[in-house]
Amino acid sequence: MRILLLLLCIVSFNAEETKPCCSVESEEESVLPSSSLYQVPVGIKDVDGKKLDLEQFYGRPVVISMFFTSCISICPQIAKDMLRLEAEAKKLGAVDFDLVLVSMDVKNDNPKALKAFAKRNQLENSRIQLFTAQTSADAQSLSQLLELPYRLQKDGSYGHASGLILMDSEGQFVMKEPKLGADPKEMAEAIARLLRSKSDS
Repeated sequence: MRILLLLLCIVSFNAEETKPCCSVESEEESVLPSSSLYQVPVGIKDVDGKKLDLEQFYGRPVVISMFFTSCISICPQIAKDMLRLEAEAKKLGAVDFDLVLVSMDVKNDNPKALKAFAKRNQLENSRIQLFTAQTSADAQSLSQLLELPYRLQKDGSYGHASGLILMDSEGQFVMKEPKLGADPKEMAEAIARLLRSKSDS
C-alpha cells in the first residue's frame, strides 16, 4: 500500500523531529509495527458522540470500510456484506474481532443519523459498529490509509470506492475484498486464521 508507506514515513519523520531528548515512549507506542495503520492518528466519533481514536481497535483483528448514511445504493450493500461476513465467521467460531464502518460525511452524520442507518439496515442486533470521522482531515487520512478514495459531489452526496479491509490485531493490512456482494468465505477464513495464530502465540 504505497500511500500508507508514504504517510507512515511522514509521521515517523515528524515524530523524530519533535521528540524531546529525554522523552520516554509508552509501551504501546513502542510495540506498534511500522506498517501498522495505527501509526497515523485518525479521530472518530461513535453513535453517542464520544470522541475516540481508531487505535482503540488495537489488539483484535478488524474489518473496516467507509460509508455515509444518506447513501442509498453502495453503502447499504456494504452493511449487508458485513452482516454476511459476521454470520460466516461465526460458523467458523471466529467472533473475537471488530466490524467497523466509518462515515466520511463529517457535516451530516451525527449520532442520530448513525442510529437511523443502523435501524434502516438491520444492524442493531449485529456487532457492526458505526462511527463518523471527527474532522474532514481524519476522513481523508482514513480514506488514504485504506485506499478507499471518495469525492464530494455537487448534490452533497459522495462518490466513493467500496471494499472491506481486514487488518490484523496490530493494524496491519491482511486483505481487501473490493467486490460488493462477494462470497464472505475467504475473508471469514482469514479472520479465523488470525484468531488461531493469536491464541497459539
